[in-house]
Amino acid sequence: MTTFSHVRIDFCVLVLLALVLAACGTTHKYRYYTLGPVPSVPDSSVANAGTVPQVLGIGPVTIPDYLDRPQIVLRTSRNELVLSENSRWAGSLANDSVRVLEENLTSMLLADGIAVVSWRRGVPNDYRVAVQVSRFDAMAGGTVVLKAQWVIYGKNGKGVLLLRESDSREPVLSSGEDSVVEAMGRALTGLSREILQGLRMVRNNELQQ
Repeated sequence: MTTFSHVRIDFCVLVLLALVLAACGTTHKYRYYTLGPVPSVPDSSVANAGTVPQVLGIGPVTIPDYLDRPQIVLRTSRNELVLSENSRWAGSLANDSVRVLEENLTSMLLADGIAVVSWRRGVPNDYRVAVQVSRFDAMAGGTVVLKAQWVIYGKNGKGVLLLRESDSREPVLSSGEDSVVEAMGRALTGLSREILQGLRMVRNNELQQ
């Protein structure tokens, strides 16, 4: 009986050890993504560069709570969302969006004599753009939808010069999160172009006053 008990205990120990080793060997293989700007050529034909350089501050850019998470969010229906556990943002979607808007507008405004910076309280600026995103996700295999309200403020935040709503849509060209992230980048470029047009309209109005 003693020998049998020892054999049984040894067998159980081996089974438990095998299970522990198997669990240790099972690791999640995450894929990390970051948004990137889409190269664009500055439109100098309608630029209104002034004699004195001006500063455009970008921020804050806010996103819905359902997007403020590490996982990439896909929409499977009007009311259902799926979190892609193996595909994650390398940083923050909100911070990535700010960076891409800054890079896009820096390129687009080269001919306008406007420097683009991240907005910080107390930092002087001639204009500021604040963006409130209400939707920024993709139907699996379908279309990325970026809906946002944005405001252009005057010098150092004094007065609202322009208030607009944007609805930018970009097709997801193939399956997989790679194509979703690329389409999200293109959607941000569409938003950047609308902000560019709005800012130029504001400057034109100021020059005519």
